Amino acid sequence: MGLEWVRRDAGRPGPARYLHIHGNEATAREVLLSALPELRGKALLVSSAERMISVNGFRIDPNRMWSREGAEKSILRNNPKPAEGALLTFLDHLDRERERLLNELLPPTGGLLIALHNNGPGYSIATEIPLSDRVHQPQLSQPRNFMLFTNERDFELAAASNYNAVLQATMKGEDDGSLSRLCAARGVRYANLECELGAAEAQRERFLWLAETMPDTRFAGFTSHAHGLWSQENGVITGVSDHARPGPGYLLTDREYTDMRLELDFWISKGGNSGIYIRQPLRKFSTKGDERAAQRPTDGHEIQIDYNDPKNYTGAVYNFRKPFKVVGGEERWNHCVIECRGRRVTVEINGELVNDYDKVRSPRGATGFQVHGQQPHDHVVRFRNVVVQELAGATGAARLRPIHLSASSSHFSTSGHV
Repeated sequence: MGLEWVRRDAGRPGPARYLHIHGNEATAREVLLSALPELRGKALLVSSAERMISVNGFRIDPNRMWSREGAEKSILRNNPKPAEGALLTFLDHLDRERERLLNELLPPTGGLLIALHNNGPGYSIATEIPLSDRVHQPQLSQPRNFMLFTNERDFELAAASNYNAVLQATMKGEDDGSLSRLCAARGVRYANLECELGAAEAQRERFLWLAETMPDTRFAGFTSHAHGLWSQENGVITGVSDHARPGPGYLLTDREYTDMRLELDFWISKGGNSGIYIRQPLRKFSTKGDERAAQRPTDGHEIQIDYNDPKNYTGAVYNFRKPFKVVGGEERWNHCVIECRGRRVTVEINGELVNDYDKVRSPRGATGFQVHGQQPHDHVVRFRNVVVQELAGATGAARLRPIHLSASSSHFSTSGHV
């Protein structure tokens, strides 16, 4: 985009990304560079020492160029009125180059981007409150020190802290071309750490808190699809609804399997609705009609987890075969074994055979989980001790392919690789 940037690797590899975009915000730059050896991920820092930058003869705010509309407003505000043809040519240039820069800057989907900023007396959390979906302000005496989030789950973690925070998951007000608006629109997890210029200790404290509270955001071997929020802590995968985008969410293996055995424990809240997928071909998923998983004639199947739906109780091959009996219950751990060979799938719950279906549609596909996302919006589903065995050969010999869950806390949202 005509800008000069400095790349820096953190002390260890990881999916997190860090950004310093206003050159005159020296405290933010100092804090980022000093903390980077302790962190995971990569950083991108603007080379200029000025707030405004010059690109192709135009002065522009680098945090106002992330949309065409915002870039145009910034140019008209900071330059003598340009010739219309020159302005259009420059905006076209930004449109062409923007995605290249974003490919460098944005984290892997589900990763967290942290931008460090400093502010003066004219800007504080009060400036952002009218544009925010939710506000947490325990530090009334420090209005210039706050965090802005685009992801509801991230905000909820901050709302349990003693730090000021706002959530801007929906785009209110005019398009100012800011990176936060772009991240909110694309579902990118973004945290803007604002502290007053010179408050290095306060900024470093909050920066390290962010990195420690929301460290690794990827989950090796899985991809999340559609809506929903997934987290894992101490080996337990948790799925909840994304209130900002209600609708089903899926966490599916990146790998597709043919004959396989899936063993796990599941826990579901009262009134909850979830499912386990088998032989689901990987494709684009949404929350409506046959764009959902297990909806098309060539799709795999959902093994139901629901103790309230008489048409599809827990253990059902959803909409194809009811379970022989209902085993287990809500708000307790239940053990499940699903085995798929050829066109046959069997389901055991707590050691009892509850289904045996021999007309499986898909010969191959991913396995994984669903958070239903409809009413009740606050239901929770959990999985642990997840192991996949790929069954190979005519003798049925199996080789273990365990899904390893780390003991560290992490979370991610709903689209792309996690």
